[in-house]
Amino acid sequence: MAETAWLRQARLVARTEFRRSVRKVRGSGLRMGGLLLAAGFFTLVAVGFSALLVSLDPDLTGFVVPDAVRGTVAGQWLFALVILTQRVVSNFPRPDAEAFVLTTVPVRAAVLGQVLAETYRALAYIGLPVLALAGALAHVADAPLLFVAVVFAFGLFVASATAVAAALGYGVKLLVARIPGVARNRTALGGVAVLLFFGGYALVQLQVIDYAVFGVLPMGWFVDLAVVGSPVAGSALLAVGAATFGLGGIALAVALAAPLAGELWLGDSVEGRVEREQARVGTASGDPLATAISPLAFPVGRPATRRVAQRTVLLARRAPIKLSFLLTPFVLGAVGLGNLVASGDLAAVLGPLAPALAVTLPWLTGAALALNPLGDEGRVLPVTLTALTDGRAYVHGLALPGLLYGVPLAVVVTPLATLAGDYTVLEVACLTLLAGVTAASSAALAPGIGVAFPRLNAVRVVRGRELVPPRFTAIALHGAAVFGLGGFAAAALLAPAATRTGLAVVLGGLLALPFDLAATRGLPTAGVAAALRDAGNAVAAIPELTVRWGGYLLPPLVGLVLALAALRFARRHYERFEVD
Repeated sequence: MAETAWLRQARLVARTEFRRSVRKVRGSGLRMGGLLLAAGFFTLVAVGFSALLVSLDPDLTGFVVPDAVRGTVAGQWLFALVILTQRVVSNFPRPDAEAFVLTTVPVRAAVLGQVLAETYRALAYIGLPVLALAGALAHVADAPLLFVAVVFAFGLFVASATAVAAALGYGVKLLVARIPGVARNRTALGGVAVLLFFGGYALVQLQVIDYAVFGVLPMGWFVDLAVVGSPVAGSALLAVGAATFGLGGIALAVALAAPLAGELWLGDSVEGRVEREQARVGTASGDPLATAISPLAFPVGRPATRRVAQRTVLLARRAPIKLSFLLTPFVLGAVGLGNLVASGDLAAVLGPLAPALAVTLPWLTGAALALNPLGDEGRVLPVTLTALTDGRAYVHGLALPGLLYGVPLAVVVTPLATLAGDYTVLEVACLTLLAGVTAASSAALAPGIGVAFPRLNAVRVVRGRELVPPRFTAIALHGAAVFGLGGFAAAALLAPAATRTGLAVVLGGLLALPFDLAATRGLPTAGVAAALRDAGNAVAAIPELTVRWGGYLLPPLVGLVLALAALRFARRHYERFEVD
């Protein structure tokens, strides 16, 4: 009975998994707000573009699908495949309630259920924008069948990427579970894979590789399937190939994923043994913590401060997946570099490198270790609180890695980056000083923000284990402080006139606009809008020299004051913290 009803069971597993995901999102107000904000943004963009498309009413007759469009679709499919594979490896390597699922349904039903659940999640996130675009295209082309074709092609796009990602993800997890060498070096291998992926992505963004090259891949043919029944001239043969690839790929991927998942879920794993071996540290030196974090060392500070710093580095080294959020600025930077390269102005690409590094490196070294210190303690938090009652030593130990290594790194790399641009000696010196001060502020701010917004509850992050990454609130506040203050100082130093204009527009335009709109509806906000416009005009009248040096000096000083206040707050909060 179980074998003949496995498709129905797979749908039941998928529905259950999807409902659990919805409950998790609804249980976290911040996560739900972030998802709604992102989904709402994409929906508004899609609806706006659809409205523009309908208003323009372009003639699509005779438009031929170029290889560049097919290549773009294929590139997005590959990008989705990487992201979905990472989710399988990190978030969903095993089904929830694993013992119950594996004793009540066949493995292939559980696998298909996982694939369907992930497909539901993707459709729930971006399904509405696609429906809006499909409706607009069908209206403009006067072809109702086009709506069905776009929705069908998009569904195959998502489902095929999800199914192939499941097979790849289970295969990767099985390699880690069975081969000790892979398990021992999984972090390094994962890092190489990430570098290769982002390197390839950067090459495409920098237009070293043309998207048209990917037009020969079958996943790029979904665009030909999507234009069936419309005036757009696509290839009927490629449309059939896309449908065959989508449906056949899903069936083949699930058929391959089922035995891989069965071996993974029902077989033995070497991960536990390897992790126990890696957890052992040598004692020949008489200092196991120092040996564990070698070649890094902390020769300064009180003994308790050094111990906290060493343990902080060790925890990050053993769970590097918690630091994945650090990649975001570099992804955005790759996209920005691609856009600048497309403009053909090499100076525009290399010029902003030094000020960008002067702010990004301090953020990186400050955020890497101390944005969730209490959560990083895990189950031993009560022991730490009772064994180390000196809050000053604790917070100083949290800030010490960023101060000892982050400040020199920023001070050395920033002036080297200025060699790629046209900077005066004074600007090089000021950027270097800014990088050092910002790195020190970032290292001291992180513990204060981290203890103010701790994440104490574990989440499933990688290899089926529960880890405790920093809260999004802590990441956002720390990033806003470092990038806001440091970025403003760098902008005022290098482009004071543009900085003055931008600040005046923000104050007198963007901030005043909502109050002006409210005043038109009878609300008493006209005075606020007028005050903001006056403030914008006052900023626009500030001399350029004052903007340059005032904007350069004041934000770092504010950062230092906030950093000292954050350290003091972290010390007091730690000393008064009670475990429920």
